[in-house]
Amino acid sequence: MIREELRAQGQRTREQFMRAAAEEICLRGYDGASLADIARRVGKPKAALRHHYPTKADFARDILEYQYARWAQVHDAVLAKGLTGVRLMYTLVATATSVAGEAPYARASVIIELHSHSLDFDLPAARFDWYEELTEIARQAQRDGEIRAGIEPQLTATMLLDAAFGVYLREPDLNGEAMTRRLRPTWEAALWMMGVPDPPRYLETISPADIPPPAPLPERPSIPSSVLPTND
Repeated sequence: MIREELRAQGQRTREQFMRAAAEEICLRGYDGASLADIARRVGKPKAALRHHYPTKADFARDILEYQYARWAQVHDAVLAKGLTGVRLMYTLVATATSVAGEAPYARASVIIELHSHSLDFDLPAARFDWYEELTEIARQAQRDGEIRAGIEPQLTATMLLDAAFGVYLREPDLNGEAMTRRLRPTWEAALWMMGVPDPPRYLETISPADIPPPAPLPERPSIPSSVLPTND
């Protein structure tokens, strides 16, 4: 019983550290976030942090793995609705936007990915690529006559996703509902470009999919103090 309680306490502490790391990355960028500031945000000594996360790279990998799993939940929940074409594309984006403000991990993930060219460690693999996914959906919608000829399918995906990622990075205090309102003019413009009649009314028919709560973090083995690094 005591062993299980200690394990549960360690898991809660680890989750606190990971959330604090994501918040620091959102606030200061990946390079600016330090282990000392992350520990300070949680109110614990840096030695306790290193017990779970010896380096920022360990934080980055866990944040990305967590967020990739969350995006996969979004993806699977939307596909389960049986939608196709433009409606599928917009429901994916609307659902992802609705959950993007629930925790800092989505924004932190985007920031980490933007630094991927300069990182000295490999990022975990995502289950799917948002740009490739939406481009293929748009391509099929164009073949089905939903999107007018002459529109590059990749352009529609880029419009939708670049706008969303931009909002994540510029306005970190917005929740999912506020982000949806902010993105709506861009969504309407994209629909108009595709040739969909009456974009405002069309968007009224789009509703985010219901998705389950995020899965808990998988357990990470504690690091013996004798092998911990001594710098950030």
